[in-house]
Amino acid sequence: MSEITLAQALENHYARNPSFRRPDTYPAPYRDILLVHDLVHIIYEVDTSLLGEAFAESISYLKTNTELTDHGRFWFSKEGRNIVRRLVHEYTPLVMFRIILYLIYALPATAWKLRRQTKTIPLYTYEYSLDTPIAEIRRQYNITPLKIRPRSFS
Repeated sequence: MSEITLAQALENHYARNPSFRRPDTYPAPYRDILLVHDLVHIIYEVDTSLLGEAFAESISYLKTNTELTDHGRFWFSKEGRNIVRRLVHEYTPLVMFRIILYLIYALPATAWKLRRQTKTIPLYTYEYSLDTPIAEIRRQYNITPLKIRPRSFS
């Protein structure tokens, strides 16, 4: 996967997740933050389960040039709340509680794994063309894919 470009990987990502809206279908203030979020899924190899979404959102805040206010503005918007409702609707309250407990442990552990990446990736300001190979970005920023995959919490 790392020999392909960001654009090719994005197309694969959307093909594997046809129910997801593409960022370019959202209003202008949210389009870029969602594209960065999707690129994080690809660059760090994070799945799209509820757990993976939490990791991708955390990584996009910690390791890209986005700001907390950018994320907050989206997640408190109507569009952001709709995404959360759709994801949460798939799980029982007990499973949600287990996921939250797991995240309390896993997010700091993931931050520890990401410590080798000392610079943030300037994805938000389009300093990278979507024609950039994923391997080049990983090499330049010392990124080892996390390979976060679905877990069973039921």
